[in-house]
Parts: sequence; C-alpha cells; structure tokens
Amino acid sequence: MTFTEKVVNLKDVDGLSWMEIARKLNCKRDKARSAYRNYYKRLDRTSDRNETIEFDDSGNVACATAKSPRIKTLEQLIEACKIDLTVWKVDRYVANKWEVGAKDRNKQIGIHPLFQIKAWLVRRNPEPIFPIVNPVSVSATYRNPPKPTRSVKSALVITDPHFGYSRDIQNASLTPFHDRRVLDMALQIAEHVQPNRIDMLGDWLDMADWSDKFLRSPEFYWTTQPALIEANWWNEQIRSVAPNAHISMHPGNHDERMNTAITTHLLAGYSLKSVDSEFPAMGLPNLLSLESLGIEWTGNYPDDGDWLSDTLFLKHGDVARSGSGATGKAILSKAVTSTVYGHIHRRELISKSIYERNSTRVITAFCPGCACHVDGRVPGHKTAQEWQQGIALIEYTDTMHTITPIAIEEGRAIYNGELFEARDRLGDLKKDVPDWNWT
Repeated sequence: MTFTEKVVNLKDVDGLSWMEIARKLNCKRDKARSAYRNYYKRLDRTSDRNETIEFDDSGNVACATAKSPRIKTLEQLIEACKIDLTVWKVDRYVANKWEVGAKDRNKQIGIHPLFQIKAWLVRRNPEPIFPIVNPVSVSATYRNPPKPTRSVKSALVITDPHFGYSRDIQNASLTPFHDRRVLDMALQIAEHVQPNRIDMLGDWLDMADWSDKFLRSPEFYWTTQPALIEANWWNEQIRSVAPNAHISMHPGNHDERMNTAITTHLLAGYSLKSVDSEFPAMGLPNLLSLESLGIEWTGNYPDDGDWLSDTLFLKHGDVARSGSGATGKAILSKAVTSTVYGHIHRRELISKSIYERNSTRVITAFCPGCACHVDGRVPGHKTAQEWQQGIALIEYTDTMHTITPIAIEEGRAIYNGELFEARDRLGDLKKDVPDWNWT
C-alpha cells in the first residue's frame, strides 16, 4: 500500500486526526495533508467520468440515485439531488460500494472506490392522481308543476275475517276466530281516508259447523247465529264511517259451505227465496241483510271477480300454494292483468313485466293478508303456519293503480305517516248485543 493510500485509509476509514496520522506514519502533518488533498484532486478528475446523479419524480413517489466516489451517505445524496425534505420523506434507501481501476497523473493504474446510494421517497402531502372533483353549482330554473289531477279514486280492501267462534261447552262463551283489532283498524282507516270503495274479498264467515271436509268439533256447533250477528254489527259500522262508499262483498270458499251443505243434505231447500227477495233465504246476502246496508253481493264463487279498473281485477281466489310468494307466482303465470286476491291469509306482492310490440306492461299479484286471528285458533290453521294480518288501500284511475299494503301487527299499523292502534271493542259489542257471551 502506497503512502497516499495509507493516509486516505487512516483518515477516511479510521477517522484519525492529522496529528495522529503524522505520528503513525512518522511524517509531517503537512505532507500527509498534501498527499490526501492531491489524491482527491486526481479522484475528482476521474469521478467526473464515472459519476451519475439522477432524481426521478413520478407524482407521489420519487427515486434518487448517485454513483460516485464522493457521495457515500444518504445525507450527501439528498444534498446532491437538492431534495426538499419538507416536500419529500425518505421511505427507504440502500448503499453499495465497489472498486474501479483508474490512472493517476503519472499514468500509474490505481484502485479507487466507488459508491452507489439509492433512496426511495414519498410526498408528505400526496397530490391527487385524477383531477380533483370540485363541488358543482348550476343555476337551474324550477317550474312549478301543474296541480295533480283529482280524478284518482281509492278502495279499501279487507279479506278473510272468518267470523266464527269456538263455543265453550260449559259456559257458552264465544272465543272469536275473527280478530276485532284488525276490523277496528279497518274502521279507523276507512273513516280517515273516506275511500270511494270498500271491497270485502270473501270468507267473511268461517262456517266451521257447516263443513263436511273436516271432523267437526262440538265446540263449533251453534255458532252460526252469533257469527251472523257480530258480522252484521261490524258491517253496520263500516257503512256508518263510509256512508258514501260503494261497498261490495265477495263470496269465499268458506262462505259457500252453507250452499254446499244444503245441496248435499237438503236439496229441496236449495235456492229457496222469499217472494220479495232476489237472494236465497239461506244465503249470506239475506242472512247478513246486505241490501239494507247498501252492500253489493258479487256472488258466483269462484267466478266472483270484479274489475276495480281497466287494469286491476279483484276476487277471493281459489289458488293456494305452500311457501311465501308461491301463490302470487302461480297466479302471475296465467294472469294478463293485475289481480288482488284473498284466500291464502298471507301478505304477497309480486310483479312481472310483459313485453309487447310497442310497450311494456307491469302486472301485479297481491294479497293483503287476513283479518282473522293467526295464533292457531282458526280451524285448519297451525301455529307455525305462514299467515299474516293486513288490509290494503288501492289508489287508481281507469288506466293505472298504486297498491299500498297496510301490515297489521298486534293491533297496530302505520299508514301515511301515522300510527293507528286498535281499540278494545268488546265492551261496545256487549252493550249493543247483550244476549250472547262474547269474549
């Protein structure tokens, strides 16, 4: 190792002072300092050919690289690249060292070290990659819309109360199949809305004691008369709260049980009428005094259908499928218009689109639920069966309609932003009709 190389090594590697180097090499300080200075002068001339310094700015990230014998540290790299540390932050860096051969001024080949320092940086405050989305302010002209047409009508739909009872054999108390809470909710909403129509979609009576389909329990006997009386009591109230409404009652399969029993067991009495009545003496229109209340009887179950408008058909229904939505799906598979039905005691609302040559029509199958109890007391009902209570309000014109289901849960319902709660009507019933042991 030459004298100069020893000086450079002691100074740069060991970090000795000039006095310590002079003692160690047994020379004067000026000689050691001069050798060190001349070494780096020669090295600078060589490094000009070997040195590269780069700074690549790619938006929110940057890379600084130096290959040089004089840039050995991260701090020197930052200074050489003039990196503003208030803008950039060092994410990571690496330092490498290797040796190259170079001629000195005496044309002697010497070994010189080279260094590579590379650093990756990120912006302290990242710039958006995409253009900034600024709030938009548009001067818009608002035109007052025309007043809505007044030609829209409304219909309240109630279905499947199943007026009937289980009669206690010991004290003759009557436990109702129909839920008075649901019926009172219908009364309140009818009074609130004043609909143009009220449509009762069948199974108004249960007629458990008239059926041959199931084994008749003794608790069901002698319950038809009180069922007729209470059904009429409620019908009178419906008429009183909506005096101007058109009210129609559809027959259901339970309402037909009386006709079926007469046809089976007393054929001679089938369709007997009073000389001044169009309805059979043993028919619901006569027994419920519908004519006196101005309630239309549609008759002819299961073909009891009635058009609410050109686009909406009402009926009790004779299709029942297990599973939520299954009945509506079955009805839609054959329907060509929207249909509102009862019979299944489930809330269903299903729609489909029909694509025609120049237009698309949407038709709907809808069941509002039922007005009977859903706790298992109605004959043929299991406690875990999929029954739900509800009514509906339909707003319509001749060519379109909107169905608003009104779900009823434990005598409570929300409609049009208001909470309706059922009243206890048992006291009123006992006061008006005291001859029966209502419960």
